[in-house]
Amino acid sequence: MIIAALWLVLRKLKWQYGVLLMFLTFLLPVLAYFFIPTFQNRVKYIRYDAGYFQKAHYLPGGNDAIRVISLKAGCSVMLQNPLKGTGFGDVPAVVNDWYRKNYPDMKEQDKVYPASEWLMYGAGAGLPGFIVFTVCMLIPFLTRVNHWLPWWMLNAAAAFSFMFDIGLEVQFGVFIYAFTVLWWWKWMKEEKI
Repeated sequence: MIIAALWLVLRKLKWQYGVLLMFLTFLLPVLAYFFIPTFQNRVKYIRYDAGYFQKAHYLPGGNDAIRVISLKAGCSVMLQNPLKGTGFGDVPAVVNDWYRKNYPDMKEQDKVYPASEWLMYGAGAGLPGFIVFTVCMLIPFLTRVNHWLPWWMLNAAAAFSFMFDIGLEVQFGVFIYAFTVLWWWKWMKEEKI
């Protein structure tokens, strides 16, 4: 919504709507906090868990702190093998060794892959894999389409989600990403939507 609002403001077409949309984008979470109990509970849980994930302390069953620890593990594994990586098949074993050394009290079910697609490629193939994945994620932004705003919004959302999730490590995730991006690419190349 922020990208759409900025686009409306910058195009100077209906800039009032862009400013209104920007205002609503920031107002809606505030209203949701006061009127939607589940949203309020989620915010309270994030604040509770924030102390753990800021210090990357292990909290059994804590989602956010475990995610930050997995990011540290992935970054460490990538930097230990910067030129060739560990090989994708060995990433789980090497990451689990890192957990054993750095977080010996961590429960087995909390030991997960690095929670970032970039770090998965970095751990599996080193910095070259990290760089190649980054270039691949930038290619859609350089693709010419007629309707660039929704195209950029889709690809920015995908790139952002891959920073904190490993959706391409499962067959269904590969299908969803490839199908969605290719379908939108075909759709955005047409003159009229």
